Amino acid sequence: MEEVVKILNKLILHESFNKTISALKNSNIRLPQDPEPFKFDLTSIEKYESTGRVEPIGQMGAVNLDGKKGCDICQEKLTGKDRVALSAYDESIAKFYALEGAAYFTSHCIVFLEKSMYIPISQLTMYFYTKSQEIHQKSPFIRQTENIGRESELDYYNDKIQLLKSALLDNDLDNSIVLIDGPLIAGDAYTSYIGEYRKFTDRGILPVFFVKNSDSNLVINNDEDMKKKYNSDLHWSNSALKPGSATNFFKYTDPYNNRNTKAFCYLKAFDHTSPVRIEIPTDAYAKNEESLSSILNLIYYLILVQGDLRNPQARPIAIAEKFARSTLKLVNFEKIMRSSGLQPTMNENRGFIR
Repeated sequence: MEEVVKILNKLILHESFNKTISALKNSNIRLPQDPEPFKFDLTSIEKYESTGRVEPIGQMGAVNLDGKKGCDICQEKLTGKDRVALSAYDESIAKFYALEGAAYFTSHCIVFLEKSMYIPISQLTMYFYTKSQEIHQKSPFIRQTENIGRESELDYYNDKIQLLKSALLDNDLDNSIVLIDGPLIAGDAYTSYIGEYRKFTDRGILPVFFVKNSDSNLVINNDEDMKKKYNSDLHWSNSALKPGSATNFFKYTDPYNNRNTKAFCYLKAFDHTSPVRIEIPTDAYAKNEESLSSILNLIYYLILVQGDLRNPQARPIAIAEKFARSTLKLVNFEKIMRSSGLQPTMNENRGFIR
């Protein structure tokens, strides 16, 4: 384990990063200097999921969580005889709008927990998308698409998967746990890659996904009384749970492909704070069913350690987010954009007038 971790602390530039920047320069494309922080919109994702089939796993009800047990589990996994690698993933995205298209700079980051430190791997990617075939013909690294939103999601998710695979599978970190910010199944763009997570399960790696903000109504749509009473699953779970508890798990099946499934529950850490949704691939759930109570205690402890009452998050994910944001700042956007040539939109043109 120690030898593996030593090689993990690194920054990776995606193979197309510098080539895309050069393509913009050579095509006389100028982007605005100031990026806009960006997150993919989950609204369409929730609409996509709302038609899926949901069934409770076991009896409906809540279970109490134990932060002290979670602390002991964390220490055991980090320092015990049979050590288990604990890691977490998050990303930071900067988007630039221009008349000719849009550029996305993304910092993907996975951090590994050690006894007294976090070891990061970060990867920087950069893509430029346009609907103009003429602009695309100037370089293959300028991507032409009629749906920039979908194309950017596919690239983002593919890069995310590839980083997780290279960090965990290629370094033989079998029988480990990785906490991932964002949903497991998130619209048709995401289901293209859900099969990749089966490779993690085959190696004993448990991916756990965190969804903080959601309009999903998967659970309440399956009960007429609940549907009349609650606005969303978050509304229901917030009412059903007290701080330090979690609902039973449910199984969700994709309406268009019954091979795409997940198990999920809601966990409430603090009073006056919305629950978070915890998602796990169904095959990983089956393989780890006996230890899931311990996993939930671990997650609860990591949320308590972070201690953010307004934005409950597992601490390793919060650390990964900080590394991702800091890595993105390593890119001198102003220098890059001044040396390229795209005409910015009117609002962003103000960034050039200093």
